[in-house]
Amino acid sequence: MAAAEAGASLQLQQEIAAVFASAGSSSNEVQQQVAAALSRISEIPKVYIHYAAILGSCQYTPDVRQVAGLSLKSALQRQQQLQQQELQQLLPPLLLALQEQARPLRAAAGSAVTALVCCQQLQQQELQQLLQQLLLLLDSPNGDVAEAALSTLSKITEDLLQGVRLQQLEQQQLQQQQQQQLLVFIPWAQQQLVPRLLREATPPAAAAAPPQQQQQQQQQQQQQQAVYTLNLISAAQGFCEGAPFASFFGDYWGALGSLAAAANPKTQRAVIYGILQVLEKQPAAAAAAAGPLADFFIRCLRAEDYQLKQDALEFWPAILREASNSGPEQQQHVLQQLRLRLPQLIPLLVANTIYTETDFLNMDASQLEEDNAATADDAQDVAPRFHRSRDPAAAAAAAAAAAGDSAAAAEEEEEDAAAARGTWGDSWSVRKGSALALDHFAAVFKDEVLPFVLPLIEEGLQQQQQQQQQQQQQQQWLKQEAAVLSLGAVAHGCQEALSPHLQTVLLYLLQLSKHPKPLLRSISCWCISRYASWLCQLEHEQQQQQQQQQQQGVGGGGSPSSSQPQPPSGAAQQQQQQQQQESLFGQVLQQLLQRLLDRNKRVQEAACSAFAAIEDEARELLVPYLQAVLAALQRALHLYQTKNMLILCDALGTLAEGVGPHMCCSLGSSLLLDLLQLSQQTQPGQPLCLALSEAAVLSRAAAGGPGAAALAPQQQQQQQQQQQQQQQQQQVLLLVSAAFAPYAPVVLDLCQQRMSQVLQQIEAQNQGDTVSLFSFFSFLSF
Repeated sequence: MAAAEAGASLQLQQEIAAVFASAGSSSNEVQQQVAAALSRISEIPKVYIHYAAILGSCQYTPDVRQVAGLSLKSALQRQQQLQQQELQQLLPPLLLALQEQARPLRAAAGSAVTALVCCQQLQQQELQQLLQQLLLLLDSPNGDVAEAALSTLSKITEDLLQGVRLQQLEQQQLQQQQQQQLLVFIPWAQQQLVPRLLREATPPAAAAAPPQQQQQQQQQQQQQQAVYTLNLISAAQGFCEGAPFASFFGDYWGALGSLAAAANPKTQRAVIYGILQVLEKQPAAAAAAAGPLADFFIRCLRAEDYQLKQDALEFWPAILREASNSGPEQQQHVLQQLRLRLPQLIPLLVANTIYTETDFLNMDASQLEEDNAATADDAQDVAPRFHRSRDPAAAAAAAAAAAGDSAAAAEEEEEDAAAARGTWGDSWSVRKGSALALDHFAAVFKDEVLPFVLPLIEEGLQQQQQQQQQQQQQQQWLKQEAAVLSLGAVAHGCQEALSPHLQTVLLYLLQLSKHPKPLLRSISCWCISRYASWLCQLEHEQQQQQQQQQQQGVGGGGSPSSSQPQPPSGAAQQQQQQQQQESLFGQVLQQLLQRLLDRNKRVQEAACSAFAAIEDEARELLVPYLQAVLAALQRALHLYQTKNMLILCDALGTLAEGVGPHMCCSLGSSLLLDLLQLSQQTQPGQPLCLALSEAAVLSRAAAGGPGAAALAPQQQQQQQQQQQQQQQQQQVLLLVSAAFAPYAPVVLDLCQQRMSQVLQQIEAQNQGDTVSLFSFFSFLSF
């Protein structure tokens, strides 16, 4: 009877193995047959027993065994209950596969063992025995087997500690089975795992004979895996005061310090991650070692490995943030240690802002193309973007509406992330990390960084303009681009100290914004936007001075009627236009408007974002320049692709809020009609359609126009009632958001119909009819 069952099991395993062997076929017909067979196999009772048997048997090919191991992992993750007898059948082939020569087999077996542990089917004694068997494999003379065992223990540690805060373990509500597993794992890890990990992570003493290359590589892999596992415990607050592994913190911190001298970039990256965890979880310990830590990260910035430098750049903003949140004594110590190293650090950061070959390989080709304005955007590159009010009262109302909302914190984090992306771009790199670090150092140390950064910026900007070889020309504009990036990075922290030179600097940036290289044009626009507040303050002072001069001129006429404002004469208008052209603000604005119409889409994006930053600060200061601004924006409406059109719509909304009724002019009306026409030509429900409609409504509401200057008392009362109804609808939707889902398509369809009706009413109003736009705002918000 037993022999018959064994024969049937062996036959079934051979059939499963045959299906796995056919899985690599390129034939569509075979693939369809394999898919049907796999579906039938997954329904076989206790099929995971057969997967384990195939994985542990040498009679099948490594590829078939690997597929069996991955299938076993998936089956165990879905399994609800395992019997004791089944566990005894699973463990032996898994442990055998962990000792195979082929690395893919060891990795598949390790993943299956991890799934077996984390499916929470093992009893306490079984779990402890399995962990102990893995620990014994660490002593194997075969380095590959020891590496597989350590990797499996690392995966188990990661899964068991997922979402766990060991410092507050008693306060957490964990599943009963997970709690029981941790009650087994933590004491075992205290006695066995962590001491062993610390031994593996600590660099061995120098031997009489240097190890062979293969042995040295295995030692490095063991060190990296051990540090990675210790870092997992640190990330779960395991080494914090009061946590189960707090007594090991000194040894862990010492091991990181010893490995910091390692030459292997992967080992150094593991050390960096560990230091960042300590900085976050135990900042006092990191602050006490601020000097040696800074020296280590400076060495990392000098390394050739790109990823190592990118990881190391995360340290500087982190330690500056922690210093600002610490007590006076600790803060003073950290800042003093960093201050002493500014002469070494700042030049390194500036040097790392230069584009590298890696940057160009990872770069979107659109950033380098001379003319791609007519090339449509890819759908996946276009993220929804909606206008946000800059009005303080509106912001306060939005904050009040968010009070008590459980998602408010998450939304705030998303907004912060979006703001960071807006400043430094979507993808991260060494040059952007260096610029961000410069930004933080300038914010903290202010003009103390200028002696170290200004000479380098000046050197980059003052590249010779004479004819040179092609390679030298390439180096020239790359250094200029890096200098502009560095100049923009220190803007917010050093703006006051740089103010005597900013007029000259901005004029030079205007020249660079005409450079043949699109990357230099776009970074120049971005850098200009970083000084928007200074530029607008200068313009505000100049406009005030001009108004005072005009008032004095009017008052000196002696005529009683001269005290009344009079329209400017032709000569006065000509003088005003000349003053606008000569003012720095006017020159910057004129050049940005030209770059808005650039033939490169990335330059368009940078110019439009820079214009948005300036108009956010300028607001009514833009009124004298409004005709030129509206003309450029109207041309951009017919030039831009979807992604930049969304940014442009946001800029139009901000412009309408800033200049208000001044939008009521012939160009403003023409722009409004263009917005309406484009929104009607765009597919309803798409982000661009909504953005265009919103920009149209904001422009119309700001401009006022016939019948919109004031609402009749009856309309005002109706508006108040609709506002109350809108607030109630918003509160109801917050409470029943999940239940509302089945009705969302119908409501969205109604929204589209209503939007179409309101837009038609707006067009009719331009012909002399009046209509309240509030119905559109109310329904769109709903």
